[in-house]
Amino acid sequence: MKFNTILASLSAVGYASACLHTYISIARGLEIIVYMSTYDNGVTTCEGHREGEGKGMNHADIHCKDGYSLHYDLQADGALATYGTPHGTYTYTVKDQKQCTYSNCCGGNIPCTCATCEYKSSNFGC
Repeated sequence: MKFNTILASLSAVGYASACLHTYISIARGLEIIVYMSTYDNGVTTCEGHREGEGKGMNHADIHCKDGYSLHYDLQADGALATYGTPHGTYTYTVKDQKQCTYSNCCGGNIPCTCATCEYKSSNFGC
C-alpha cells in the first residue's frame, strides 16, 4: 500500500513540474502556410512548417526530435494539437493569445485579403 501511495505522489510531482509551450502561425491567403513549434520544459522538441493549398493543409505532422511527435488539425480559430512524448500522448487546443495581421496579398487594385494569425499556448503546469 505504501508503494502505491509513493508512486502516486511521485507521478503527481512529475506532472506538476512539466511545462509545454506551443506556438503556431497560420497564414491563409493564396496558399496556406503553417509554422508550429513546441518547447517541453525549455527544450525545443518539435519545429517545422507545412506549405500548400487546399484541404490537405488542414491537418499534418510537424518534424520532431526522436521520441516525440506533433500533429495539428486546424480549427476555425487556432488548432487542435496532438503531442506525443516518450511518456504518453496528449491532445489540447492552441488558441490562446491570438494576434492577427491582415494584408492585400494580391497587390495593386485586386482586392484579396490574406491573414496571418499567431497563437500561443502553455499547458501542463506552466
